[in-house]
Amino acid sequence: MEMFDILGCRYDPGSLGLFLWGKVPGSYDGYRFSDKILYDARVFLAPGGIFGQNGSNFVRASLCADEPLLKEAVQRIKTKIKL
Repeated sequence: MEMFDILGCRYDPGSLGLFLWGKVPGSYDGYRFSDKILYDARVFLAPGGIFGQNGSNFVRASLCADEPLLKEAVQRIKTKIKL
């Protein structure tokens, strides 16, 4: 959730499971937003559009990684992403 807070994504904190879905901020679509995060911070968030038309303004983060790796991803986003 911290990652999505930093990125300005809206999400439902009660919907945690193996993944967390976030609505991308501003004028981004899920593909452009996902690409920006990948290229700038080397963190992959799946663009929601690959799961169907209703996901086009969302990204999906996997929560299946171990905690140190998730913390590293959050740190990279904190230092590399300027929205």
